[in-house]
Amino acid sequence: MSRLAWGLAIWLPAFLGLELPAHFGLVPWPTLSSTVWDGIRDWHPVAYFVAIAMVVLFGHFEFRWSVGWLIAVAAALTVAVVVHLIAR
Repeated sequence: MSRLAWGLAIWLPAFLGLELPAHFGLVPWPTLSSTVWDGIRDWHPVAYFVAIAMVVLFGHFEFRWSVGWLIAVAAALTVAVVVHLIAR
């Protein structure tokens, strides 16, 4: 089996195995989307931190940034968000 096939064989069932039962209300936990929506509803800056996580994941997946760059980008964006929130 190729690396891609192994990856899909492991990660797709793991994700769907947690998401689908939650979507249909068969388990006590919410879906990932619902968790994010609840977080944003309860404290709106969660949206900024989710966006930071998406940028870091994109850099990791698309550009293969090193761990140092991933940490630097996450830290810089977090500082920018915190400064923005304080300055409001």
